[in-house]
Amino acid sequence: MLRYATLSIGAVPMAEPGGPTTQSGILYQNSIAVLYLGRMLDPVPRPQSECVVEVRVEAPTHVDDIVVSFQDGHVSYIQAKENIEPRGEVWEKLWKHFEAQLASPNFNRGRDRLVLHLGMIQPWHRSLSDLCKRAATSKTDLELDQRLSAPLRGMLEQISAALHSPAAPRAAPIASTCGCRDPFHNGSRPRRGAPLDARKLLRATAYSVRSPSW
Repeated sequence: MLRYATLSIGAVPMAEPGGPTTQSGILYQNSIAVLYLGRMLDPVPRPQSECVVEVRVEAPTHVDDIVVSFQDGHVSYIQAKENIEPRGEVWEKLWKHFEAQLASPNFNRGRDRLVLHLGMIQPWHRSLSDLCKRAATSKTDLELDQRLSAPLRGMLEQISAALHSPAAPRAAPIASTCGCRDPFHNGSRPRRGAPLDARKLLRATAYSVRSPSW
C-alpha cells in the first residue's frame, strides 16, 4: 500500500517559455516525470524500493529536474537531458549540481540515488554508463584506474575537467554520500571550496545512466 501519492511543483518556478530547443527539453523532462507518475499509479505489487510515493518537478534542490521518493525511504534526484555533449557549460553545470547534491545534508548516504536520464543516444553514453558501473564496483581509486579502457579514461578526464572548471561555485565538503564505501574512510575531507575528485564522486554514488524506459 502507498503511504501517500503526490505530484508537487517545488518552490522553484517552472522555466519560462522559450524557443524550440527549450520547449523540446521541457517536454522531455515532463515525459520522464510522467513515467514515474505512471509507476506511482500502477497497482501492480512491487518491492518498496520500486514503489513511487511522490514525484516533484523543479524541486528546490541542487539536482532539481525531477525528485522521486520511494516507499522504502530512498530518493532519486534526476537530471533529464534530451541532448548533451560531454563538454561546455551545460556539461559542467550537470556535474557541479551532482557534486552539490551529494554534499547536501539531505542526501542520505547508502540510500539515495543520482540519476541521469539521456534522450538522444550517442556513442559516448555507453562509456559513461560503463564508467559508472566500474566505479561502483571498485573499492579504491587505484582499482578503478586499473579497470579503465582508453574510452573510459577519456570520459573520466572529461568529468574531472567539469568539476575543476571555474564556471560555478564549488560545493561545500561532503556531508553525506551514497554508496557501499565511504571515500573518506581515513577521516580526510576536501577543503572547503575544493572540487571533489571525479573518481570519488563516481565511486561514492549509485549513478544510473538510463534511457527513459523501465
